[in-house]
Amino acid sequence: MAITTIFFDAAGTLIELAEPVGISYARIALQHGITCDPSALDKAFRSAWKATPPLPSTPGIPVVDDERGWWHTLVGKAFSIVLEQQIEPERFERLFEALYQHFAKAEAWRVPADVLPALQVLHGRYRMAVLSNFDHRLHGILAGNGLASFFEHVILSSQCGAAKPHPYIFEHSLSLMGVSAGESLHVGDDPRLDEEPARLAGLHTYLVARPERNFSDLAEKVLPEAHSGLHRGSI
Repeated sequence: MAITTIFFDAAGTLIELAEPVGISYARIALQHGITCDPSALDKAFRSAWKATPPLPSTPGIPVVDDERGWWHTLVGKAFSIVLEQQIEPERFERLFEALYQHFAKAEAWRVPADVLPALQVLHGRYRMAVLSNFDHRLHGILAGNGLASFFEHVILSSQCGAAKPHPYIFEHSLSLMGVSAGESLHVGDDPRLDEEPARLAGLHTYLVARPERNFSDLAEKVLPEAHSGLHRGSI
């Protein structure tokens, strides 16, 4: 069965941070009178990410606070690791709000050079949608970076109540687009969150690993003349 529809992960695939997390956090913290080493904050963020349990899945039921509370917990842990103490509550709330709004801005993100040319080639040949573990901020980020018009839908974990690798988000995406798994391709950068669950759901998969495997290579592989004999699995 020929591929008709392509789903794309967002962060790490279509977009990436314009600067390391630690640099952004340290700069914004300084504006609130808090001095931190950017590299230490970067390391602390990764530790806090691993230590913060994922939200429980509620398939079909949107997350009440659009995952904001989860980010609030993670940011608090990151600064506690670096400062070895809690930030005074009122100051922390102002800092968290500034950080939350910063990462909602299009300029906090950038589009890798290989993405736009490939989307221009694929657009019109395939139906395309975004399938991402993200919240409502992604809509503005995609629009502000000139990507929103390529996609029929932007499917968010915060809206469907399940994040990758939960199978529901893939089932929901296929149903929303009205397509079968066999005619669909999922493109992402994480083996655990993108490649493995998409394959289990029956989709073809393409794992981005720049610079070796990028969107230029993807476009060449999925064009009709290139995948006529494609079998389900990785491409």
